[in-house]
Amino acid sequence: MKEDNIDEFYTSKSTEALYEGLYYSRPGAVLGVQTNNNWSTTFTNTLNFNKTINKNHTIDAVVGVSWIGVVMMQNHKLIEVFQTMIF
Repeated sequence: MKEDNIDEFYTSKSTEALYEGLYYSRPGAVLGVQTNNNWSTTFTNTLNFNKTINKNHTIDAVVGVSWIGVVMMQNHKLIEVFQTMIF
């Protein structure tokens, strides 16, 4: 299992916040909190079969089963604090 957390905070005067205000009409400070959890499970099983009949016929067989399970969860929160204009 793997877990990682990403926290980003941009002040209202930062480049990221200014781009948000310019391109998305959302000026102000931004706090982003993201948590990622993922894990994977792998299961592999094989069976070999070898048989000789009457010294003339041979059976060679391989049977297998494989299973892979992956679970990924993501939680993302975006908190925006709008700046106020004081004149």
